[in-house]
Amino acid sequence: MDYFSASERPFQIRFAQWRDKSLQPFTHYCARRKIHPNFFSVCGIVSLVLTAIFYAQWWYAGIFILLYIFFDGIDGPVARAQGKHHPGGALVDIVVDQLGIIVIPLAAIHHLQLDGRIALLFSCSYIISIALMLMTNALTIESRWPFFRVKYVVYALYIYSLISNQATFLSVFLSVAILYYFAQIYGKLTAIYTYYTKKSS
Repeated sequence: MDYFSASERPFQIRFAQWRDKSLQPFTHYCARRKIHPNFFSVCGIVSLVLTAIFYAQWWYAGIFILLYIFFDGIDGPVARAQGKHHPGGALVDIVVDQLGIIVIPLAAIHHLQLDGRIALLFSCSYIISIALMLMTNALTIESRWPFFRVKYVVYALYIYSLISNQATFLSVFLSVAILYYFAQIYGKLTAIYTYYTKKSS
């Protein structure tokens, strides 16, 4: 399953090749020990939940979010090293990858009094954009607009908000991101509609 735009894909391919090569000692160790790739996906989910729980000590939240990012990045290389890379595993990877976009804004609502409407609109618009990216790629519709993934910026701003005990910067950033992802949704829906209109004519 491919949820990268045409502009992202060349870099993503090069990065995946570099990551797989760099992690070979670790992935081979996991293969010898028969550690299933989904083990790291579960570890990522646990780390994300702990990020949301340990808000009073921001350094704990920072460590757990880094672990979440690490585990999210390691399951794919481990699966490829073991010959277990398939669409089902890719789907699990995508779902775990997007969970942070839901959990972190929810944590910010609870811990930092972030406006729930902003958090909801951001999470929904981001997830819908990813889903439509999957669909346009499956239909081989090339996206005309570049796609920016802001999840790591959101994670960093969340940690900063815990440090400063206020979510002003996070709120402003999410508000701008909402406009961007709604534009992405409009562009992708238009492209999909045009594709099926031409196909049926």
